[in-house]
Amino acid sequence: MPFEFTQPPRDVLDTQQHAVIDYPDSENHALIITGCPGSGKTTVANFKVLDAYERNENCLYMAYAKLLRCYLINCFANNEHLDNFNSHSIVTVMKWYYSTFGTFLLENDYRTVREDILIDKFTEYANERFHDKIVIDESQDLWPNFVQHLNMISNQIIICCDDAQDIRGNFDNESPVSNMMESLEDQGVNCNILTLQNNYRNTEAIYKFAKNFVIGLEVNPGIIQDFKVPGEDKPRIYLRNNRTELLQQIYVITQNNLEVNVGILCDTISQVREINSYLTDRGVNSSYYHHKMNDTVLENMMFNGEMENILICTKQSAKGLEFQTVIIPYIDRLENAGRLKLKELYVACTRAKFNLEIISSNGQMPLIAEYIQDTNLYDVF
Repeated sequence: MPFEFTQPPRDVLDTQQHAVIDYPDSENHALIITGCPGSGKTTVANFKVLDAYERNENCLYMAYAKLLRCYLINCFANNEHLDNFNSHSIVTVMKWYYSTFGTFLLENDYRTVREDILIDKFTEYANERFHDKIVIDESQDLWPNFVQHLNMISNQIIICCDDAQDIRGNFDNESPVSNMMESLEDQGVNCNILTLQNNYRNTEAIYKFAKNFVIGLEVNPGIIQDFKVPGEDKPRIYLRNNRTELLQQIYVITQNNLEVNVGILCDTISQVREINSYLTDRGVNSSYYHHKMNDTVLENMMFNGEMENILICTKQSAKGLEFQTVIIPYIDRLENAGRLKLKELYVACTRAKFNLEIISSNGQMPLIAEYIQDTNLYDVF
């Protein structure tokens, strides 16, 4: 069964979401859209971009993850009202920067922006091409001193950001939302923050479980006015005794979810390959992705209708996506996880709409026992 890409129609959006979409454009301005997972940040950003395309504006849509870029393109590609859609206007930051400027954005440590070179390149770029709007999805994945200079090449910047989903650690334990707002204002950019407060993805049971993995004050459930997805099923934890039993449990879950999107979200590329091989050997149609794969392979899978409804990838690659069912294998291997790994787990859990299935391969779940004292938040099998 093919993977189903969904973009809700405009007429079902709530008042808060319409307020963001209708927020007036202005020059030298940044709009920061924040909110919990499933609040509609990507949805409203898509409509802002769609409206810009329909006005023939020069709009650039950026993301960090390649899989998210392909997902965004699919959201637009089948829009019957969009005759002049150009997929090249939706880009991953690293590839866009290198293809545009012929040099790398980062130093050899893959963390530090080559800021002096960036400023020179942006200055040259602005003389030849200037954007009406740059939109960034999952901007907490980027670097503060990249975002703060985007006003050099665009009249307006629209930023989707969630502090709790900062899994790359580029903001040195600061709030990405506050950091980006302050750094843009230091550049003379007028900034506004709009917060979306309804969760349209997770059941309340899934979110209450997931938020325990974000340490500190970054997650405040008080900003969530309502959970819009019905359902009371708790996350399910399967204590299996070895690798073979874990893989068999994954197979059983996939057989019970053949008609919906399923995300099997791993920690390592080797886990992605292992699970894909196991399911393939048993006749299960699935797709897999990891960041070392050739871009052409990913694009052929995403754009030629070859992506199956069961997708195996890493937690980081799943940023921005959602699935009716999420499977998280090898939870036992996350013992003594650091802050960023815990946030990765939070991100993975909050990809799930209805079913969250977590599997141990040694009969233990030390991380869950450490961070979730309320055993009523999950069921164990």
